Amino acid sequence: MQHQPVPNAVCSGDGQPRFGAYEGSFSDVDLGPVMDRDWKGLFRRIGRRKRWQYHYFATDEVMGAFAVVDLGYAANAFCYAADREGKVLYDRGFLGLAGLSVQINDRPADGAVARFQAPGVRLSSQRVDETYRWELETGGMQLHALVAGKGAAPALTLVAPVPGNKVNVTQKIGAWPLSGTLRIGERSFSLDGGLAGVDYTNGLLARETAWRWAFSCATIGGKPFGFNLVEGFNQGEGREDVVWYDGKLFSLPPCRFDFDKTQTVGEWRITSEDGKVDLTFSGFGEHREERNLLVAKSRFIQVMGTFSGQITLGKKRLKLDRVLGVTEDQEVRW
Repeated sequence: MQHQPVPNAVCSGDGQPRFGAYEGSFSDVDLGPVMDRDWKGLFRRIGRRKRWQYHYFATDEVMGAFAVVDLGYAANAFCYAADREGKVLYDRGFLGLAGLSVQINDRPADGAVARFQAPGVRLSSQRVDETYRWELETGGMQLHALVAGKGAAPALTLVAPVPGNKVNVTQKIGAWPLSGTLRIGERSFSLDGGLAGVDYTNGLLARETAWRWAFSCATIGGKPFGFNLVEGFNQGEGREDVVWYDGKLFSLPPCRFDFDKTQTVGEWRITSEDGKVDLTFSGFGEHREERNLLVAKSRFIQVMGTFSGQITLGKKRLKLDRVLGVTEDQEVRW
């Protein structure tokens, strides 16, 4: 299935969200037409408006990620890295204050800013002229990288319905060229020649939200490749199940995630009914956050590991052999 170009705004002139999956990026995400403007609506916006930006990177020898999250009433961030042999080199999460520790703006493309700052911690992502500049300093982990989008595969943008007549907007980028350096303790890694991806999400989410997710970037057959798969979230008029390959964006069918929730660092099976997606994921480490903040409760697990199997695009079958990537299991009460 081909994706239509992204429209010029999230909502039409009559204030209705333009639900669907698109190719390209909004210049900004304006949710004003679907927000309640009375005093009760203010509290609903604080409780339901969520923004996050997640950043993934991988080379032949190392993988990692960092994320900045604005929950409206709280803020958090995390970062981790692991090597090809399956050793988790670094893994930390951070809590911050809403409005002080975190900044995520409404621009998913050029002009995008995502920052988190707390004592001894600084995470920053800025996008100018189709290039992200990533800066991360935590004491134990330092990342300085550029992610260049010119000539790379286009973004997927999804406008999805949320129960309660609300809306969520997510932009996924995959298989963009990466350069820079990663340093963890005494070990240093060049990121040149690697690939990266970004998940920008901005929406009014349901009080109870859950999903399973899988993401990867790699070089297959000498060409940049990546995929994004999800179950249980962002579904409606369009889906975010896609492959980026050789500079193009391809739609994939819905997938089923099978795994043991008590042993997430183990084997996952991710398959579609038509057989076009047939993947086995083998986890070797995880970033886990389980919190109960009274007003909110979350179980967030992101597993590091490798994918093997195949994805079929038309008549072309792409074979994956221990490709680095992540899976995720999340259940949250915002």
